[in-house]
Amino acid sequence: MAQDISLLSQRLLRLSRRVEENANAKVKNASKAFLTEVVSGTPADTGQAISSWKTGLDYTPVGTRNLAPGSKGSSKSAAVSAVLSLELPRLDRRRTGQTVYIVNTTAYISLLNAGRSNQAPAGFIDKARLAAGARAKLPRLTD
Repeated sequence: MAQDISLLSQRLLRLSRRVEENANAKVKNASKAFLTEVVSGTPADTGQAISSWKTGLDYTPVGTRNLAPGSKGSSKSAAVSAVLSLELPRLDRRRTGQTVYIVNTTAYISLLNAGRSNQAPAGFIDKARLAAGARAKLPRLTD
């Protein structure tokens, strides 16, 4: 009987660790999927709106930036690549319990999301969130 309880206790501890690891992986996957979708879907003129997507772990990022200045969308792919190469590794460093913040620090991002640009449909941020949710699924936890 004591051995059965000991084995059960060990099994529950292993499962508990797997639950924690799986939850952390799910948060990372969802965060990275959302960032990739929203950065790629952000309309580009000068590149600042794309460049100003930032991530923070337990803090809200501030300040705007323009990683790939251009005009009339000429630097969109360079800006997307620059943001993802800076921000995805930060999300990979997330530890269990850390809050993930993904923000756009430009003052006009809400106007772009409302459809002010012809380059992206209104609601592109919510569409990115939905697409990311579908991409971030993990397999069911098994013992």
